[in-house]
Amino acid sequence: MATRNPPVNAILVECAIAVGSGLGDKAVPTSVGKFWATKYERSIKAALAHGGIWSRDRRGVLVMSKKLGRTARRLAASDESVSLAVARRASALIARDPLCPGGGGKYCPPR
Repeated sequence: MATRNPPVNAILVECAIAVGSGLGDKAVPTSVGKFWATKYERSIKAALAHGGIWSRDRRGVLVMSKKLGRTARRLAASDESVSLAVARRASALIARDPLCPGGGGKYCPPR
């Protein structure tokens, strides 16, 4: 029996919750939320189209999502919110993480 993946939007919601837990009390402007959603929607769709199985991959993806939030929080330093520049930088750093080599980790966007 084939494994069915949940809809991409459901996966994005789980990832957003994990990012939020890493961000702590940092605010996320709409522009940042849209940037991350657009960027990671593409990579999630590609991963699922190329053999990704969410029930198997979920734990690792959510760990990286939380790490994205923590990285953005650290880069935002004393700012109350995450700027688009910080979001882009955090995404670039995560793409180079050994657990998520850009394009090598199925759910990580290519560099």
